[in-house]
Amino acid sequence: MRKLAMIVAGCAATAFTAAAAMPSLDLADWHASFDSEAHPGLHGELMTHENADQTEVTLKLTGAPPDAAFPWHIHEGPCGPGAIVGGASSYKPITAGADSSATAMATLPIVLDDSKQYHVNLHASAAEMGKIIGCGDLAR
Repeated sequence: MRKLAMIVAGCAATAFTAAAAMPSLDLADWHASFDSEAHPGLHGELMTHENADQTEVTLKLTGAPPDAAFPWHIHEGPCGPGAIVGGASSYKPITAGADSSATAMATLPIVLDDSKQYHVNLHASAAEMGKIIGCGDLAR
């Protein structure tokens, strides 16, 4: 019986540790979501996690055209024009798989400023950077 109790306790601790390590929208420092009018059914979710001097960003897409690659960035201000946050080289294009989903991550060398507004832009393609197909304002 004692051995069973130790196994159960070990499993519970492992499950708690794994759950704590998995990021979720509820635990994000900043988050945003958007739908694309250019690609009906395409939906994006962004979340950030801040460390002492940097911000880890995760963008997830569903409903994207398979194999499509989209440049994306966080910008200052609400949806619309604004400077790229953390430098354009921090962001690699997000590419959808055969299942129409995609995940991309970026590490920004800064912590987002609570006194500012931010948004995420999803661009049509590397050749069409001026065409925004998705935009979502970040919120705390």
